[in-house]
Amino acid sequence: DGHLGDDAAEFCAARLHLHVRAAGETSQDILPAAFAACDAEMRANLPNGSEAGTTATFAAVRGSDVADEFKVVVANAGDSRAVLW
Repeated sequence: DGHLGDDAAEFCAARLHLHVRAAGETSQDILPAAFAACDAEMRANLPNGSEAGTTATFAAVRGSDVADEFKVVVANAGDSRAVLW
């Protein structure tokens, strides 16, 4: 969901998952820093004075130590939300 164009949305779609991966094992503890790092990189790469922005939803599904059980970690920025059913 881009605000004032698609630049910010396209940038985050291409880069947010890389910041999450670089931050370490996906958990609720690292996601705020990963989102902030992506935002900082995006701001540095958008044209000066750009007011473009975006919302984002991130979800990761991973296995658990318990058989047939999964862990889901979900985060959002802005007014994006995820519904798990």
